Amino acid sequence: MTATPSATFHRFQFHGKAIEFFRIWIVNIILTVLTLGIYSAWAKVRTQKYLMRNLELDGHRFDYTAEPMQILKGRLIAVVLLLALSLLQKMMPAAGSLASLLFMLIIPAIIVMSLAFRLRVTTYRGIAFGFQRDFVRAYLIYGLPVLLMALMFLITFLYGPRAPRPGMEPEFPALWLAGMGGLMLVLALGFPAWEWWLKHFIGTRARYGTTHFDYEAPVKAYYGLYTSASLTALVLLVALTLLFGGIVQLAGTLPAIPGAWITSALPIALTCTLVWWYARIHAGRINLFLDNLSLDGHRVRSRVTTGAIFWLYVTNTLAILVSLGLLIPWAQIRTLRYRASVTGLLAHSPLDTFVAEQQTQVSALGEEIGDVFDVEIGL
Repeated sequence: MTATPSATFHRFQFHGKAIEFFRIWIVNIILTVLTLGIYSAWAKVRTQKYLMRNLELDGHRFDYTAEPMQILKGRLIAVVLLLALSLLQKMMPAAGSLASLLFMLIIPAIIVMSLAFRLRVTTYRGIAFGFQRDFVRAYLIYGLPVLLMALMFLITFLYGPRAPRPGMEPEFPALWLAGMGGLMLVLALGFPAWEWWLKHFIGTRARYGTTHFDYEAPVKAYYGLYTSASLTALVLLVALTLLFGGIVQLAGTLPAIPGAWITSALPIALTCTLVWWYARIHAGRINLFLDNLSLDGHRVRSRVTTGAIFWLYVTNTLAILVSLGLLIPWAQIRTLRYRASVTGLLAHSPLDTFVAEQQTQVSALGEEIGDVFDVEIGL
């Protein structure tokens, strides 16, 4: 994370403490249960305010300005919609299916409005972030996985296996196998490009004040990430299989190698390999998104490592299991502190100058009026 002579690197700092966050977390759970979920909106505001107000950049901290009633309104809308769909499905199945389809069609719009709300209520030095509500692009992006699922259902409906007769083995038609195999191949080959498209959409529609972010990652970087991680995991799995296969053969001639040890060690080794693969993907996705994000020439830098994410996964999971969930706040604070320590902003000019320009431009435009549909809808 070295900076050029003409640029200054500002590292994020997270000042949250596990014991403070635990108090907020446990009170939120108790009150949410006692109020049958109504307090969850206040719980979210308390949580986000604590986290944002403990995140610092260049001597200034972020803030979260949402009001609980805004979030409660969105959640009530979601609950009413889901209850109405459930009742309609039971009373009039055909109408319920049509309503469910119509509800699925508005999900991309809901995602865009939720993004707009989350960024609008996040501020830094008194200036709010924002998100351009590009519904057309959102439907193009989120419509692809919906189309893929629809094709899978259609192929299964037309050519899928039927219930076997008593005493007969189930048959899998060749057309169904070919169709599903082709769609899975399309999914595997197209997912990196789709994810790049999604991240480019989010990155270029987000803004700070009146200035939009830029996102410069090439699509080939996503293919490189998934290819390298998958090939490495495959090599490790093959090596483990060969290693334990050799140990099994030796176990018959060397009584010092107990069979129970082999039986328990192999699943642990395979699980660790899969967790490492996921940590590699997760770390790479974070770095690809943040490290290619810039704001008026100021570049975000992220150096999350696979080893650190893997270690956080393993130790956090063990701590949560041993504590029966009571160490969830500790795990969250620990993860956020690490993420902040390896993330920063490479500023090519003083941030005070840039922020002052944004304050002037925002004041000239007037205070933004929040859209009634800019709500946090918990689906």
